[in-house]
Amino acid sequence: MLYTYIYQFVQPKINDTLFQFLQCIFNYGACVVFDLEDGVQDPMNPINNASLKAEARETIFNIINTHKSFLNGKLVGIRLNSIDSIYFSEDIELLCKIRSHITWDSVFLPKIESIEHIDNCLDQLSVRQVIWKQIIPIVESKEGMKNLKTLVLGKKRTQFRKISFGHADYNLDMQNWPFFHQNSEQFWNIVYQFTNDVESAGYEYVNTPLLELSNDDLFIKTKAYLSHLCKLNYGQVTLSTRQTRLCAESKETGLLYVPTKSQLSELDKIRNAKHIIESFRKNKVPGKGFAVEYDTNVLISPQEYKAAMLFLEFINSKQNA
Repeated sequence: MLYTYIYQFVQPKINDTLFQFLQCIFNYGACVVFDLEDGVQDPMNPINNASLKAEARETIFNIINTHKSFLNGKLVGIRLNSIDSIYFSEDIELLCKIRSHITWDSVFLPKIESIEHIDNCLDQLSVRQVIWKQIIPIVESKEGMKNLKTLVLGKKRTQFRKISFGHADYNLDMQNWPFFHQNSEQFWNIVYQFTNDVESAGYEYVNTPLLELSNDDLFIKTKAYLSHLCKLNYGQVTLSTRQTRLCAESKETGLLYVPTKSQLSELDKIRNAKHIIESFRKNKVPGKGFAVEYDTNVLISPQEYKAAMLFLEFINSKQNA
């Protein structure tokens, strides 16, 4: 049976329940990954992004600086902002300030498109003497997918052992509408090729999160399908302790999940885009980069919101041409 590494992404707030929350994640053998990237932004008012990310860095600094004994020996990771972003250098400075207090289990590097991206990140971490056990590049763009084989063949495994796929950014970059999620055949066609390329080079795959936070059935089927696809141990990003528990406790079912092919008319696509935009604005979580629909408990990513806006702009321009 394959082993599943669990990485729960969190945007923590310091309150009376914080350490109970973190301990719950640790109890399932999962790695707590502090997120500085997609979860910390304001897609509707990007002018707020700098202050939101500064606040998130300060929170992480305070947690680790003040409670290093609690976190000592625990699986703790972090997702930085892209090396091409204006926030990356400030993220690195944060890691520098707390380097004597923590050894990072995992450092997730988003929007990796080349070996040069990885080398630059490693150089920055090395210069600041940041201690980490593994880096996990996230490939989530058209360019990154094009260079995936070169990326996995161009570095020795001592630098990284796992590679993650980010489907939200990839859908946005490919201008897909609607997005291909875990319930679609198109999603699994992409993951099949991705895992094949990654594992053929001896690396382990880390799967993109399921945004349907209460869809236990689809989560279990997704895990079962990954066990069918992967020949090596693999990882799963989770977004809630509910998903983390399912990932830790669910057993192999032996049933092969068969996703359906997503085929919508242009009118249905327009309706879907309008729904996503309206729901995102109505249900956006304050201080976070995403929305969670109240009735369905489905997370709407900032990428899907942006893609919906772009799709409607395209439709309007086509109609006005």
